[in-house]
Amino acid sequence: MGPPAKSAVPDLIRALEDDEPGVPDSVVNALGRIGPDSVAAVPTILRRTTASRPTTLPWADSLAAIGPGAVPALIEGLDDPRDGPRWTAAAALGKIGPEANAAVPRLSRMTTSAQTADRVVAAAALWRIARDRGVLPVLISSIGRAEARDRGERYAALDALGEIGPAATEAVPALIHQLSLVSETHAYQVVRVLAQIGPDAATAVEPLERISAHSSDGSLRLAAAEALWRITRGEEGVDALIKELQGDPRDTRRTTALATLSQFGPEAAPAVPAIVELLRSDPSTLGASAAVLRRIGPPADSALPVLIEFFKDDDLINKDEVAAAIRAIDPEAARGLGIR
Repeated sequence: MGPPAKSAVPDLIRALEDDEPGVPDSVVNALGRIGPDSVAAVPTILRRTTASRPTTLPWADSLAAIGPGAVPALIEGLDDPRDGPRWTAAAALGKIGPEANAAVPRLSRMTTSAQTADRVVAAAALWRIARDRGVLPVLISSIGRAEARDRGERYAALDALGEIGPAATEAVPALIHQLSLVSETHAYQVVRVLAQIGPDAATAVEPLERISAHSSDGSLRLAAAEALWRITRGEEGVDALIKELQGDPRDTRRTTALATLSQFGPEAAPAVPAIVELLRSDPSTLGASAAVLRRIGPPADSALPVLIEFFKDDDLINKDEVAAAIRAIDPEAARGLGIR
């Protein structure tokens, strides 16, 4: 019901005291959907939060949805002696954005906390509120914490750097250094951040090429291939993904590789021959393959014969994606087939 349910707020606040599993989450979600009229619930929401890791603060979204009216209570929450309320308050302030500017002084002090998680969540919030590049050293110093007990702080810092994206160029040397230190299991998120930074992470190309060519982790290879493309805007990433398409037919990563290629648009054109080969050897990939070819458009004209062959197949039940690909590649050919 959203805002029209505002008369339920007092009852919902009382319901927050219910300890039955799932009830507090549902109540907080309802309060967030009601919005600004839920402002009286903010102190209770913070008091009841059970967040134990800086990477998982699910109630922050609902608190932010209450809006700027929640800012004073959230600022007070930054002084809570318990971790969960303090981190949730900081994250919610960040999600509110520039309208939470009054929290900047208190969040700035929080970035000097002796506790790494405090520094990370406060730095992420400051970026969202004020686009303060001064938070980068805080985040960079936190990504090197690879011990199991520090993993939450490390991942939270990487999440924040990924969100900052191209403005986080300063972090690239530290991210490259991490690739040489961490296991493949933990390298995935580092690679994703480099992809989000984009062309300014050009110094990471060499280690990313090694990962895309030699990693035993298929998901990590795919992430490295995408990062290479986002950084170089060239064929390096496409070539790496082509190799994935030519892999084991039982490997579901081929579908993931197609989904990644679909993001590249016309720049995925070098993959067209491999996609055609894939279609002929494994028709079950038709939907995902046609989606990539549609995004490539006219440069995928060499795929037209096989697409038309599938389109004319009476056994093919859903021809929508194939028809869309033919239309995007060659509108005239599409009209000749009765595709509108």
